[in-house]
Formats: sequence, C-alpha cells, structure tokens
Amino acid sequence: MKTAAVAMAVTSVILGALVLLEIALPRQRYSLRSRLRGALFWAVYIPISAIVLRVLVDLWTGVGVKPLVTLAFTQWFGWAGALKGVLAALAVILVIDLVGYWFHRIQHRGLWRFHAVHHAIEEMHAVGSYDHPADIVFGFVLVAVPLSLIPFGPGDQTGALQLLLALQLKFIHSPVRVNFGPLRHVFVDNNYHRIHHSAEPRHFGKNYGTITTIWDRVFGTAYFPAKDEWPQTGLAEVAEPRTLRAFLDLPFRFDPRGRRPPAIAGDAVGVADPWRPAPIKPA
Repeated sequence: MKTAAVAMAVTSVILGALVLLEIALPRQRYSLRSRLRGALFWAVYIPISAIVLRVLVDLWTGVGVKPLVTLAFTQWFGWAGALKGVLAALAVILVIDLVGYWFHRIQHRGLWRFHAVHHAIEEMHAVGSYDHPADIVFGFVLVAVPLSLIPFGPGDQTGALQLLLALQLKFIHSPVRVNFGPLRHVFVDNNYHRIHHSAEPRHFGKNYGTITTIWDRVFGTAYFPAKDEWPQTGLAEVAEPRTLRAFLDLPFRFDPRGRRPPAIAGDAVGVADPWRPAPIKPA
C-alpha cells in the first residue's frame, strides 16, 4: 500500500500542477465534471496498478531470467566529464522511447479494444488522460520485461529523470498555450501529441512517440502540426466513458467492426452530450 500511496501522491502533484496551468493558460476549456470524472478513474487505476505490478514483479523476479547486457551509459560516457550525466539521460530516454514507441504501435493493433478507452476521450486534458487498468499488464510484459533484459547502469535512471518522464506523459495531453517551441522538432509536446488523438482521419496512425519525435521520424509516422492545428479528439465508434462501470468494462463491450458498443446506464452513448467540449477557438 506504501507504493500505491507514493504513486497517488506523485500523480496528484503532477496533475494538480497541470490543472492550474490549464486554468491559467488554456488553449481549450473543459468542464469541471470531466476533471472530477478523470480524478475518479485515476483514484481507481493507481491502487490497482500498484497491486498488479507488485505481483508481476515478484513473478518475473522468481523466473530468474538474467539480463542480456547492461547499458551502463554513465560509465560509457565517462570521457564527457561533467556532461556524462546529460548524455546518459538522453541515451536512457532514447531507449525507453523506442520500446514505448513499439508498445504503442502494438496497442493500436492487437490491444486496440483496451487502448480505445484512452483514445475515446473527447475532453482531453491532464486529468482526463487515463488508461484502462488492463494496460498495466500489457505494459509490464511489453515494456518492463524487455527493459529488464537490457537494464541501465548505476546512476543512469535518476529519480529526477523518472519524475520528468512522468510529468511529460501527462503534459502531452494538456490543452495549454505552452509548448516546446523550436525543441518540438525533437521532443514531443502537447501540440504534437494532440495529432495522435485527433478525430480527423488524415491524422490517423501518426505521432506514436511520447518523449521524442525521433522514432516517428525513423519509422515514417511523424506529423508536425501547423501552429493553429488543434483538432478535436475522440472516436466515432466509441463514446468517452462517463461512469466508472463504463471505464472498466468498455473493452469488453467494444465492437471491432466499428459499431458503437451498447449503452449502459449513466453512459452517454447515442444521446446528446451536454458536457461535450466547447468549440475550439484560435489560440
């Protein structure tokens, strides 16, 4: 439970800071109800993730598979003197982002019914950037296990870097008038990731990277938006979950043929939605 408490505290601080930024510098305003709903989903997701991860880590540790190679970046970049920490951090980011890029591609294929919960979100903001709890298992198998076979060396993955990456994964969903400027061509910002969530067909299959744009460039999936390009998000075939039950069971009601799943009590499938985001206004 200590792990869950720490995760809850860190996530709450990050989300709280971004909510304040979204209120102060909004690119698009969203409803309070949407934020409260997202907070509820996170409050359920985090304890579940802590428990499931603890079990999965124990099981994988018990298997006793040894690493193939240790990526000791800090040691390898010793020649760079004071810059070795920066170079090691950048190398760690590239490796994590490469594994995450291909996991994301897989989510859009065989795991789509679960990842669709994330893409169904129409009111996209930091608190409303939740995933389905099943993604915890998929992420462990397809991200954590591969990375455990090529672990980083001592001092490579610092606490500060882990916190920065956690902030990045929330910031890229945040509708604020803040971006990375010229650095957006290298690092993913909210404008770039917004394209990945776009409801417009011309944006489908673009911008899978969540930290850097490098792997999107390498594998031909990069799309750099114009300054005023800020599309609506959501899915035509899946409504954003508006109840805890809809959040948890949506993957099991998902129709792979593209038809909307049947509505359940309290879910706004097939009816007018008074909480739909306001029309986008130019920044």
